[in-house]
Amino acid sequence: MNRQTTFPSMRLFTRLATTALVLLGLAACETPTRFASQVISKPSSPLKTVNIVYVEKELRASGTPATDKRDDKLTDYGYYDLGRLLKERAPVVLAANQLSGNVTVIPQAKPNGSADIAPTPPEGGLLTLQVSGGQAVKANLALHRSYLNFSANLLGETSPGVPRPQLWTSRINFRLGADEAMGVLLIHRIDVKFVDDLIVGMLNSMNADGVIALPQSKAIRP
Repeated sequence: MNRQTTFPSMRLFTRLATTALVLLGLAACETPTRFASQVISKPSSPLKTVNIVYVEKELRASGTPATDKRDDKLTDYGYYDLGRLLKERAPVVLAANQLSGNVTVIPQAKPNGSADIAPTPPEGGLLTLQVSGGQAVKANLALHRSYLNFSANLLGETSPGVPRPQLWTSRINFRLGADEAMGVLLIHRIDVKFVDDLIVGMLNSMNADGVIALPQSKAIRP
């Protein structure tokens, strides 16, 4: 007796394969981020220590009183967890790449969004990170996105009476919120993976610009 083997419909197979590729693609870009950097001056030798200072900033829609509660969407997206996650993850990611450094989180202290940076060890570089702007977009009832711009500035080592030289600056753009493709809804949030990717991206950019030296061609995740 001849046995017949039934194969799934090629159309169904193609649809499933396409959906799988979309899901993989969305997972790979879970936290879309773009870096644009500029070298101002290079240190005499690549930095091995990078201390990070993150300056928190309350984000509110234009015209919203400062007394109003925080934006629910930004809270859902983890924006206000960024300082805590940086303190937890940055030393781990730095150590994985044979670098050292600590993280200081400074709450917003002045109406214009600036804050005084606490004294930091003179050894090593000082990387300041803060929000420089953003935009909230509501595509429809289900799709809300927030586009945020971060500025990162790296200062070199200092000594008594000598100010830190500015070495490197970067503009970092990323979005939080909803994406939809092939009927799949994905929410981009600030989480451990986001923070690891953010630090790795900055390390790769600084390494390419010659202000730090990684032990390998690209930064690695722990």
